[in-house]
Amino acid sequence: MRSLPFLLAHRFLRSLAQEQAISRLAIICFASISLGSCALLVTTAIVHGFRRATQETFQNVHPDITIQAFTRAPLAYKKISAVLEKEFKSSCAAQTPYSEGYALAQSDACDDLSHLVTIQGIDPQKDGLVRKLNATLKTQLKSAAAALKDDCVLVGDILAKGLGLAPGETLTLLRPTHANVRSKTIAFEEVTVTVGGVFKTGLDDMDGSLVICPLSLFNRLFPQSGITNIGIKLHPDIPLKPTIQKLSKRFNLDVFSWQELYPALEAALALEDLALMLIVALVALITNLNVASLLSLFLFQKRLPIAILRTMGMQQHILSRGFMIIGATLVIGAQLLGLAMAAGTCFILEHFKLISLPSDAYFASYVPAELHLFSTLWVLGIGITVGLLVSWIAARQARNVDLATTLKMG
Repeated sequence: MRSLPFLLAHRFLRSLAQEQAISRLAIICFASISLGSCALLVTTAIVHGFRRATQETFQNVHPDITIQAFTRAPLAYKKISAVLEKEFKSSCAAQTPYSEGYALAQSDACDDLSHLVTIQGIDPQKDGLVRKLNATLKTQLKSAAAALKDDCVLVGDILAKGLGLAPGETLTLLRPTHANVRSKTIAFEEVTVTVGGVFKTGLDDMDGSLVICPLSLFNRLFPQSGITNIGIKLHPDIPLKPTIQKLSKRFNLDVFSWQELYPALEAALALEDLALMLIVALVALITNLNVASLLSLFLFQKRLPIAILRTMGMQQHILSRGFMIIGATLVIGAQLLGLAMAAGTCFILEHFKLISLPSDAYFASYVPAELHLFSTLWVLGIGITVGLLVSWIAARQARNVDLATTLKMG
């Protein structure tokens, strides 16, 4: 008895080939669900591709986690580093010290003193273990360590254009040394450095106001600053928020991720997820309504066999299950075909980079596409669930067949 609904569905499906109108409608229904599923999967893949490109862009200049004092006071780096190595070795893959200060920038080609820059002193050897600064370099040098030799500095692309700078030229930094409150004056010390390279992160606030130098040069510029920040790179698959909470509780310091520096971006991504969920549900509902039309027409054409089977003692729920199996077969098969089509489309978009984008407007130079496991299961799950629900509602119409009238008119 358990196999009877499957046998009934198999017989009815085989009879589709003899009914041209029904078979064409079935093909249209199957194709619409497949194309809808493919479009949704490709859309979510492109969304995840842009998110990956955005995350990579921010991680080029920001570590996963940053530790600093609440008052921006110098940190006891050696002690904190020892604790990280001992107690957080399983979660922290690498760490690096860096410091930040502020100065005015000037060049021979531009004597404008309106360029306020952030000077970031780094350890060139350790910094590459925490963030991917090398990927942002525009010069022929492939590493920040090589560009920062002999106390040279790296400058952002927008800042370099504004000051007319190129690698090998000199940059004048004016750092404040003394402020007189009564006379409302500030004394500056002038320091000349050599530009070792230019970087382009794609973030205007970084490219337009950041100067990177080795810690040895930074300590000469700001001898009282010390180490103000510690950047941490996490091992893969380590949860971010619990690790931040543990570090904050252990050191009683300000611990934050790069995402917390951009709350507007996080809010926009959350809103994007909600909008995408609604779009997926609506498109799945629209495409699967064809299943209801197909099953309704199929039930109408098969009302005589249904009436005969009912009079021979077949229970109503067996007939309903048979028609629901027909709908489920169409829905699941179409969803799997849509998945295969989406996988092929994403492979072509990702590997052949068919659609190029202006790098000044986007974080990616082409349209990226990355099928994410959770999003794929989510889209397929919504599509199949909606399809099964529509099939169940349509299959219940089999109980509305008037046996006497159908047999009389049949």
